[in-house]
Amino acid sequence: MPSAAARLGETANDYLIHLRFGRVGLLQGFENPESRAKLGELHRPLGRERQVTDVDILAVQAKDDAGVVAAQVSWYAPGEQLLRISTIEQRWVKGGSGTWVLDDESLSGGDPGFFVVTPRGELAPGERPAPSKELGKGAHFPTVRLGY
Repeated sequence: MPSAAARLGETANDYLIHLRFGRVGLLQGFENPESRAKLGELHRPLGRERQVTDVDILAVQAKDDAGVVAAQVSWYAPGEQLLRISTIEQRWVKGGSGTWVLDDESLSGGDPGFFVVTPRGELAPGERPAPSKELGKGAHFPTVRLGY
């Protein structure tokens, strides 16, 4: 019989695959009904303002009725050509039928903008301004123009 951590790892992997491929509607089947509204609000930008390109489980810890999964999420915001990486921490509990259900999800590292959508032109918490697009201004290295 698989351990609690192995069963949690399989459930979290299924959840993260749905997240990766934008099947946000299927995520509700993995969520604790009491936490569904909060999780739905966290996942609101997914598929529109956030496109997930890859997910990897970093760690799984489980006891009999509670567990934690750490995952790395690679994502981008449409209209930007910048791949970002965030680490999320998921808290799972045993549901009424004995299956694992997601109870809470939070950002634990990496890019702070995964769950936070800021209006265009504003910076997300912890984000640095982009270098100036004018030649040489704001660059961290000398710029050389060739040909014009």
